[in-house]
Parts: sequence; structure tokens; C-alpha cells
Amino acid sequence: MTAPESRPRRVKQGAVDRVVERIEKLGPGSTLGSGTRRRYLDALRSALRLYEDAARQRHGLPDEGFRALADRAFRELGGDADLAARSLKDYDHLRFGPYLGVSGEPDAARAIGDAALASPKVAALRLTDPLEVGVAHDAERLGSIGELPVGPDEYRAIRLEGAGRILTSTNIGARVNVRYYGSIDLTWVNRATIDVMVSTTRDALKRRLAPFIGAPDGPHQATTAFVRFRDEVLDADRNVVLKALVQDLRSGAIGSPPLHRLGLVVGVRRGAPGVVEAVQAMDLATQTGVSTVALDGVVRAASDRLISAPGLLQYFNAAQVRRLFAESSRRGIDLTPVNRVDTESVARHAWAGLMAARHMGLELGKYGLFPLTFDESERVIGTIQAWFPDWTAAPAFYLDQPGISGTTVFERRDMAAATQEWLAMVARHGVSVVLIDTVEKSRGLRLLKTARNDRTGILDVDTLAELDRTAIGLGVKVLWAGGIGLAQAFDLGRLGVFGLYVTSAVAGTRPVGPEHELDRGLPSQRVPTRQGVARVKLLVEAGFLASKLRDGGDIALARQLEAGAEALFREDDTDRQTSGLEAGLDVLSRRAWRRYAAREAHPRSRARPPRE
Repeated sequence: MTAPESRPRRVKQGAVDRVVERIEKLGPGSTLGSGTRRRYLDALRSALRLYEDAARQRHGLPDEGFRALADRAFRELGGDADLAARSLKDYDHLRFGPYLGVSGEPDAARAIGDAALASPKVAALRLTDPLEVGVAHDAERLGSIGELPVGPDEYRAIRLEGAGRILTSTNIGARVNVRYYGSIDLTWVNRATIDVMVSTTRDALKRRLAPFIGAPDGPHQATTAFVRFRDEVLDADRNVVLKALVQDLRSGAIGSPPLHRLGLVVGVRRGAPGVVEAVQAMDLATQTGVSTVALDGVVRAASDRLISAPGLLQYFNAAQVRRLFAESSRRGIDLTPVNRVDTESVARHAWAGLMAARHMGLELGKYGLFPLTFDESERVIGTIQAWFPDWTAAPAFYLDQPGISGTTVFERRDMAAATQEWLAMVARHGVSVVLIDTVEKSRGLRLLKTARNDRTGILDVDTLAELDRTAIGLGVKVLWAGGIGLAQAFDLGRLGVFGLYVTSAVAGTRPVGPEHELDRGLPSQRVPTRQGVARVKLLVEAGFLASKLRDGGDIALARQLEAGAEALFREDDTDRQTSGLEAGLDVLSRRAWRRYAAREAHPRSRARPPRE
């Protein structure tokens, strides 16, 4: 089942000695001239390549001296020797079963790697290529609110433990660094006589729009000029002033029609009174010919807790935003928040984090886009995908947060429809791998329901299966995450999904260390254990094999796998030592892998599968 080209290159001690000698002869790098420094850096890269080959060759880690050299090389190079030639999108889950990612800090790396390399699949099929082993250490810091981004020290430690053995991934952040576009200065309308209000505002708008008007024969820049009335200006006077200004714009007395338009900014209160004020503003806009209304609202407590929320959800709850969009659609009004997200800057911030992950040698970088709307997210995703055509940069969609697509508002109850729309959107840009997850881990919301009346789970297994089929039909591979337990890991294996991420299901706890001492909401640290990782990996493989063997008519072995798995996840205790149940399921799974490799015949594999 393993193709010949995946076999590790043998590393001889003489090659290591020669590169060490070259490094010591040329170094240290800070004192070298440009020509010698280039040779020195090449020697450091050679050291890292040899280290990876040696780790893969023996499925263990090289000796401490060699590791210290690799650590030095990684530090001085500021990353890995090479950008990965392959990345997660190249993983073949149809042959090797679902990919498994385990979130953890550097001190969990040894446990994750050892568990991955002791799995039934690796043992039965004699796999050595990390893209066949199919397990990744997901580089994270585990805080009270969930997974947090890592820095250079964590990257280096995790990568040196995993290089040549397993894959490495990370999430550069669940939310984006939102930046807003600037706008032309807001024109305030002060209370005065009608003639004075019209004339002074007209003159102010001419000044505001002047920079957007080119030479007589040159291009003009399209824009919307916004006005805002002081509270003391009467409603009837607002109507007259706006009609006059719109007419001036249409005639060319102000700006350059039809490129320049008039918008109305309105301050609104929180909740139901603000909805009424927004509807009244849209009525005024409809009566006067204004096409855009921008709301300057009061941030909701729920939005403030999240730092910010998408679009108008910053000011109003989902039901209120739905009503506002219905009213704006009926009137033909473009209704927006007063600030407009600068998606180009957002994309460049995300690129910096993703490029760092790639430079560190990782095979996958995930990036969240909360609190962007779908329309804003699409512009960012399209830009990033064009920057990473040969590497896997996976956008994340979070099921536990409300969203806005156009004038449609999605809540938790609408997440199946929201996910379908989001998948279609990313597919338009050729995205190959995505993450679907929950982001607010502290609220206890999970990806999957454990029962029909489960209020903390978001999707049932059947809905997830349908969404996964939809994604595959669109050419998108989904990584599923969010509080996945043992039984659910088995179910996802049986469904044959592309991949899944786990944290709590594989972790034990320990006292909070100094690196998290300022996190006042963290009572203890979660640490993946070898036993926990091995158990989840075993159940994922058993689910995958049971499904494949049933499809191939091997019902007896499939039933044995299912019975063994069900007995195991009834003993859901991730801290205990490996049990007899696990050992029995491990033996069954090795037998199933050999049978699957022999009988299901992967035509592309040129290696003869091991005999049972």
C-alpha cells in the first residue's frame, strides 16, 4: 500500500559528521562575509534535512547532539530548511483513512508522535511517510478560551519533534485583525433656515468630492458622500434638504453623476428603539432619493464580549437585523454599518501569519475570518488562495457564531444552510481544504449532538454527513472539529471524512504553568497524552475500516471492529492506561488494514501489502 517513493532516505553517520564539521569550520554566522555566510546557511539547511531524514528513517528521534544541532540550525535560519513540497491537500484519505490533528503545546509533541507511529495502520502497512501516517500535531497554546496562536519557540520545538515523523499544522487565529477603510469626511448638517442648510451643505459636499474629480477628460473616482443631521434638525426640514442635495448631485451641480452618490448616516439606539429609528431613516431615504443608509449604533453587550460581531450584528440581535434587511430590501436601500471593513488589509495580516507557518515547515495553516460577513470573507479568501496555490491555507468556519451573507442572517439553528452557502463560496475560489469548528470553547458548544435534545451540540451526524458529501461534490475537503468525543471520532471514521481535530478527548490535566499564569480563567492545563491520542486514533481507524469492509462484503470482521469500538468508548476515561479492550481492537484493526490493502486493491500502489 506504500509507494516506493515514500520510503525514507538512509542517513549515514559520515554524512552527519561532515555537515557538523562544515558548520563548525564556517561558523558562527554573525561574523561571516556574504559568500562564506551563504555556505554556512547552506550547511545549516543540510543539517535540518539530514535530521528529518534520520527521524523518518528510524521512526524515533535522533540523538540529543544531533537534535541540538538541528535546534541551532532552526534558530539561525528562522525556520525550516525548505518550504514543504507537499502539504495537507495531498493527503489521500480514501486510501489511508481520515487525517487526525491533535491540538497541543510543545510538551505534548513526543506523546502525539509516538502514538501516531504506534497506530494499527502504521504497524500493519509499515508506513514511514508523514503524509501516509496522517496525524498532525496542531501547534496551539491551550488557554481558557480555547486554542491560541503560537510563536517562534513553540514552532521550533513542535517542528523538531515532528519532522520526518508526523505532520504539523496550526491555526494562526480564529478572528481577524479588522481594519476599516477611511471615508470622505462626514458632512454634518446644522439647524438653520432651509436655504442656509442647503447652501452650506452643498458647498461642503463640493469640497469633500473635489479630490474624487479628475481632469476634465480624466477618470473620476466613484464614491458616496455621507451627510448626518444634528438631532435638533426637524424631520420635515431633513426631507427638503436631502431632496435638494440629491437633485444637485443628479444635475452635476455637486460631484460627477452617476459616479457620486449621497448617503445618509444615522445614529441609532440599542435594541427595538434603534430598529424603529433605522426604519424611519430608510423611509426618509426612500422619499428623498438617497440610496444608502449607514447606521452608527451602540455596540451590544454580546458583541462587546466577542470584541466585535459581523456587520449590523454589532448593534442588533439576529431577529432585529433580519427585520432591518427585510425593510431595506422592500425599499431598495443599501443598509450598512457606518464602518466598512478593509478586506485587503485583513488578507495581508492573515498572509503574514500563514507565511510564517509555512516557513516553519508546517503542512497546513488554518485561518479564521470572524467577525467578517460572508461577502467580506469571500474577498479575503480569494486573495489568500491566489497567494498559496501550492500549499494548504485552510479558511475556518465557526458554527457557534452568527453570520451574515448579503441580507441573510444565520443563527445557530441555521448553521446547516450557512455551511452549505459557505462551502459553495470557498469552492468558487479553488480552496481545497477547510476547517469547520466552534470557536468559543469556554461556552461548551460542540460540533455534534449526542442526542436529539442536546442543546450544546450543533449538528447531528446525519446532517454532518450530508454537508461532508456536499463539500466533496464541490471539490472541498473538510476538517471537522469542536469537542469531538470518542464515540463521535468513531462515527467520523465510519463516515470516511477527510479529517478531524481533537483536544479534550485526548488530554489529561495538570496545574497551570508560568506560561499561562496571567490567564485567570484557566483552572488547569490540558495536555494530550500518548494513551489518549492512541485511543482516538484507534477508534477513527476502526470506524473507517468497519465501513470499508462492510462495503466490500467482509461483514464478520466489520462487526468485530464495531463491537470492539463500542465496548471501548463506553469506558470513556482518557487518563487510564491502555486497556485490554484497546489491545484487542488494535489487533483487529491491524488485521483489517492488511485485508483492506489486499482486497480493496489501490491500483496506484506499487508496494506489495504485508501478509497476514
